[in-house]
Amino acid sequence: MLVVDVNTRYGMQAGGNLDLSLPRLAQELDSHDIALAFTCSLGAVEYDHESGNRGTLQATERYPWLLPAATLDVRRYLDWEAEVERCLQAGVRLFRFFPELQRWSVSGTPFADLMARLAGSRVAVMLSGRGPDTPTAIAQATAEHGLPVILTDTFYDNMGEVIATARRHAHIYIETNYLSTPKAVDIMVREVGADRLLYGSAAPEYSVQRALNEVLEADITEGEKAAILGQNALRLFGLDPELATGRPRLTSAEMVRLPGPIIDVHCHLGRWRLPVPDGGATGLLALMRQAGVDRAIISSSQAIVYDISGGNRALADAIAGHPELLGYVVVNPNHLEQSCEELDRYYALPNFVGAKLHMYYSQDTTRSASGQALLREVAERGKPLKIHVEEDQAGALRALRELALTYPDWSIIKAHGGNGQSAEVVADVPNIYFEFGGSGGRAQDIRQALDVLGPRRVMFGSDADLCDIGKQIGVYYDVALAPEEREQVLFDNASRVFKL
Repeated sequence: MLVVDVNTRYGMQAGGNLDLSLPRLAQELDSHDIALAFTCSLGAVEYDHESGNRGTLQATERYPWLLPAATLDVRRYLDWEAEVERCLQAGVRLFRFFPELQRWSVSGTPFADLMARLAGSRVAVMLSGRGPDTPTAIAQATAEHGLPVILTDTFYDNMGEVIATARRHAHIYIETNYLSTPKAVDIMVREVGADRLLYGSAAPEYSVQRALNEVLEADITEGEKAAILGQNALRLFGLDPELATGRPRLTSAEMVRLPGPIIDVHCHLGRWRLPVPDGGATGLLALMRQAGVDRAIISSSQAIVYDISGGNRALADAIAGHPELLGYVVVNPNHLEQSCEELDRYYALPNFVGAKLHMYYSQDTTRSASGQALLREVAERGKPLKIHVEEDQAGALRALRELALTYPDWSIIKAHGGNGQSAEVVADVPNIYFEFGGSGGRAQDIRQALDVLGPRRVMFGSDADLCDIGKQIGVYYDVALAPEEREQVLFDNASRVFKL
């Protein structure tokens, strides 16, 4: 199966320390049997589009199976026509734009002038669809120019608008990288058609296998998978398949799994105000079986976002009779007495093995008086805590570090992990752990955390049923865990900490 990745970027990163170099990109794509890929220079995005686009063209001479994606920052404006002409003459077939990063609007006259110039040039345009009204605004701004427009960053918070926009505007296509929810590809195929989806990974920043698994695990035909993974791109860009002569092909249409057993320490049950299937415990168990996960530790979404008592009660009812499913008691610092009652009620049950605290929805912090009071109540009861910290992650980690030192026999699991710099804040505290559930998927972050914390302090998490388990399996796959690391990260650490 020929795979064409329409979304890669390479270069430097002022705000981080990931390896996003061109050789790293080539290595990641080669190791996952990607035949062709469009790529764009981060230097063109972040610094200077003229020199950056030249660099991209040079990169595609070095790696002929990489295809150039040019970009322009419309704020510079004065030289845009000459740059467009130069890129078109060089054979560029994809133009990427980053209004959300560069702080300009697709509704402005400069972008309208640019689209008018590209009309009739047989190129495609790619922009991020993230943000309220953004997909609609992009579709309206490009509707009259006869250009295919590819939306990246289709996420659970904008997926509904992307579907509605694509159904109304036939020139809109959807790149798959950020389709993070369970059955997202199935939903998109049903709602807009497989012919409107294009595979992308956002490599090397994000995991390639993560993006592949999202397509490969879908309950669609092999022909539809082949279309999404490569055939649609060949057609849309008018690419000659001979460009991929000698390049690797994907040999299996099945998702990649990890050897088990696996314990997922970050799952949910409940409703989401998003286009996420509500399969309840039965649906979650099906996702687990498909991904090869043996046990899951779950919190109630209702308890997190609305009502802790009602949500914890609903979770207890849902997991009863399912030995594969274990529970977290959700607590909230705004309701200290009620949280303590919930802990005592459900800790009496053998299938509730820890507590869950979500500071974002609680609108509190780990350092506030109320936050500290609740954290100490949880610590006194001994069972592990999984915590989604506030926006100031470094400050939260410092506060958790002090608590962990005060309660050395109490385990704290930081939801959504962090990079090596985050891990260094708590490197000397053996009872703080990281798990990396969520919609992102940077294998390099997990590797950095492993190098700082060691394999005994990292666990597997997916954030299902909000996010897809199979996609997160792909992220951990790309970490390239050694056998002894894999056993500890996927199973042993959770089994030990939660006394399973």
